[in-house]
Amino acid sequence: MRRLVLDSDVIIALEQAGAEIRSDVGRVLPVVVTDVVWDELEAPGDRQHRAQAFATAIAGHVTILQANSPEAGTWAALQSDPRTEGAGEHSVIAYCVHHPDSIGVFQDKAALRRAVEELRGRVLSFHGLIGELVDGGHLSWERARAVASRYRRQFTHARPPLWWPAIPP
Repeated sequence: MRRLVLDSDVIIALEQAGAEIRSDVGRVLPVVVTDVVWDELEAPGDRQHRAQAFATAIAGHVTILQANSPEAGTWAALQSDPRTEGAGEHSVIAYCVHHPDSIGVFQDKAALRRAVEELRGRVLSFHGLIGELVDGGHLSWERARAVASRYRRQFTHARPPLWWPAIPP
């Protein structure tokens, strides 16, 4: 089973675009949230820790990049200057480098480009993630279109990919 390793921007966008995704899921998804990403989910003024609660609901637990592990070594190497991506994005890439059954999911252009290089294409953005959730039976196309529509209203630069269905398949 492929695991989806989500960056903090993606988790926040999912939560903001339609937290009711949880009601469609009813179980933990094949999602990984690294400890570095988890730390980035603490938003100032968010006393309810909505993004962290959402991450827990879909992933079940936080995956720690253990000190002296191959993942931690790769994360440290990615942090070298000049650094163009954030620590959370680097943790996603580092995890995926050492787990070939995983796919990094990003929103930021720089992170997507770096992940394409480091992960040789094992990367998705928002619509691809939603498509994976539908394909895995975790989300209906009706709910997926509603979540993606809310996402596109918030992020006006986003466009649905050509494969995105206009009507239910």
